[in-house]
Amino acid sequence: MSKRGYVHLYVGDGKGKTTAATGLAVRAVYSDYRVAFFLFMKGRYSAEVEALIDLGALVDREWENDFCYKEPTLSQKYCVASQAARVVKAFEKRFDMVILDEILTAYSLGLISQDSVLKLIEAKPEDCELILTGREASASMIERADLVTVCKKIKHYFDKGAAARKGIEF
Repeated sequence: MSKRGYVHLYVGDGKGKTTAATGLAVRAVYSDYRVAFFLFMKGRYSAEVEALIDLGALVDREWENDFCYKEPTLSQKYCVASQAARVVKAFEKRFDMVILDEILTAYSLGLISQDSVLKLIEAKPEDCELILTGREASASMIERADLVTVCKKIKHYFDKGAAARKGIEF
């Protein structure tokens, strides 16, 4: 395992951010990393998380929030804040990789402050790989990241009214 962990951001309106993070997690699990996967803005079920659990990733169900809001409100800040507090506990448990799936979407919707996200980045242990995904990141987040990948939508079948499909979108 690497002695230095990096901060990755996967941002944009395109598909593939969670898939990229999951690919990193699968690779890490097979390299004997301890992986924690946190879901922000998604419900408990996702095929990616199920696969990681089956592969032996240390994904604890109590860390996953149990909500899925298509139109989140500011009153849901508490849910996101409590999820963020559990991330700090994962850092204390010395996970090798921590994934914060859709935390940047929670940020872009105003459910978590830029300061709170930056504090999570700062709290990352030196040897922990930290992956954040979501719609948008601030300039300060991008500055603190070591890797930034933008997933840009050119065309999507959702725009024609297609529904999310099990095994493809979740």
